[in-house]
Amino acid sequence: MIPNNDIDGPIIINNKGMIEAFNKTAESIFGYLEAEVIGKALSLLIADGHKIEHDNYLYNYLTSGKTKVIDTICTVDGLKKDGQTFPMELTLSEILIGNERKSMVHLSITSDSKPPIIHKIEQQKTISEATSQVLSSFINSSNQQTVFNDILNNILSTTQSKFGFISEIFLEHDHSPYLKTRAITDISWDEKSRQRYNTHQESGLDFHNMNTLFGTVILSQQQLISNHPEVDLRRKGLPAGHPPLTAFLGVPLTIAGKIIGMIGIANRPGGYSQKTVDSLATHLQSCTSAMAAYHAHQRQLHSADALAESNATIRLLLDSTTEAIVTLDSDGICTLANPVCCCLLGYRDHELIGHDFHSLAHHSQKDNTHLPHSECRIQQVLKKKLTVHADNERFWRKDGSSFPIEYRTHPIIKQGVTVGALVSFTDISERLQADKKLWNIAHFDPLTGLANRALFHDRMEQTLAQARRNKTGICLFFLNLDNFKTINDIAGHNNGDKVLTVVAGHLQQCVREVDTVAHLDADEFTIILSGITDKEQAIIVAYKIITTLNESIQIKQKTFNIGASIGIAVFPEDGIDVESLVKSADQAMHAAKESGKNRCVFFQDMKQQALKAT
Repeated sequence: MIPNNDIDGPIIINNKGMIEAFNKTAESIFGYLEAEVIGKALSLLIADGHKIEHDNYLYNYLTSGKTKVIDTICTVDGLKKDGQTFPMELTLSEILIGNERKSMVHLSITSDSKPPIIHKIEQQKTISEATSQVLSSFINSSNQQTVFNDILNNILSTTQSKFGFISEIFLEHDHSPYLKTRAITDISWDEKSRQRYNTHQESGLDFHNMNTLFGTVILSQQQLISNHPEVDLRRKGLPAGHPPLTAFLGVPLTIAGKIIGMIGIANRPGGYSQKTVDSLATHLQSCTSAMAAYHAHQRQLHSADALAESNATIRLLLDSTTEAIVTLDSDGICTLANPVCCCLLGYRDHELIGHDFHSLAHHSQKDNTHLPHSECRIQQVLKKKLTVHADNERFWRKDGSSFPIEYRTHPIIKQGVTVGALVSFTDISERLQADKKLWNIAHFDPLTGLANRALFHDRMEQTLAQARRNKTGICLFFLNLDNFKTINDIAGHNNGDKVLTVVAGHLQQCVREVDTVAHLDADEFTIILSGITDKEQAIIVAYKIITTLNESIQIKQKTFNIGASIGIAVFPEDGIDVESLVKSADQAMHAAKESGKNRCVFFQDMKQQALKAT
């Protein structure tokens, strides 16, 4: 049996690639009941274009040994019962059921509709938020141990792991490394181990034996995945009575290429993969920042110059992050600025420290109008102990240029009094460009660059609302290309696509900038003419389009002749909403086709002819 709450939808297969278990998540993804797939090949769930790739992937696993494919991600198109396909990732791991070794296939749905840059930006945004939060928690917390406990609990929850620890790395007198835990789950198994855990859990448990999986992480400074610790040669066994170890993931925490700590987690159902590591990016950044700060904090406790060391603690904390960070005193004067902040703003740190940060970097709004101190949201943090998040403002550089930012501001509180603020911010120029790209993907036809069906519907709703307010008319053209199927069949789809691109350009030249031309389907277009009150105006535009499209189209020494049949619906006579107007224009277009093509027909004229015929 496999758990029915697994978020990845695991599937168990035997050594012939046949499905033996299929949980509820997999059922919901593929639309099959478990009984329908048991005993069938896993390739049943793979789209035709990827079956060969999948079969090779599985063949390599069954014949060449697990090391080549275990925990390797294979990206394929999945195939649902109803015939729909979708992008997904497959990862193989091995499990032991009784004395028989089986394979578990983990799958997860991906989103290829988003470009890789979108995924990167979304992850950076999440990391920024988490880093800002952990920095604030560490600075304000009287017990930094709770910060590590919170991070560890989040890691265990994210990965569904049973055990884990966060540790700092120290060196013996002979320079050999050992680790001291900053957070660890209770894995005590007898009275002696329980007493050791209770005594040292808060101050940290020391582990000196590097002949272990975690020791391998420390010595190699590389992440380690072991989904079969019982046969892993890097593991030298466990103390008698220790809870069984079924899977282990170790990840080093580094700053400037130097290891300062590590995270170890164990016993995730189904084991670990690179995907698991990727899902921890936010937590790893937060933990690295907290670890650097904790290390400096410990030095502070043994320092004669507590104030200087306190500043060194904050400095190391800020310098260890990839976020731009600035700290302010209660008057808004900059007290510290990390290198990322200085780089983004174009100042040296001494040009920021000791100066009013608002006057230097936040003095104006997006439209260049002055932003008074009293209206600055960062100042509210200092006055009202508020935590502020903003993602639509600008900071200004030393050279006078500006850039869009997202910032988070947390109060720094000592003994109940707000003594300053910590501001973390990110340049979101790339994110805004990506958002625009996403919007274009969602609203424009990639072939012609015209509005797609979704944007056409939105523009039609807006135009209708404006027409109702102003009591003006709208003409909707439904245009179908004549002879386009013949071009596709004889000259091929590549030439057909090029013809469509040329047609799109012609249509845009025939209408005003305020009008909307949309590409709905292969040979179907719509045109929204707003503010039209005279039928003759619509006829002029329609025949201009017909005349233009009657001209031959030259593509690489090939000549294509094409025409257009246009149906015209008028608001409000032929419909009062999008659906009714489209339906009327579509019917009129078919009437134009039946009348001999290469012409336009008004829906009202078509109705009148129908009435005369009866």
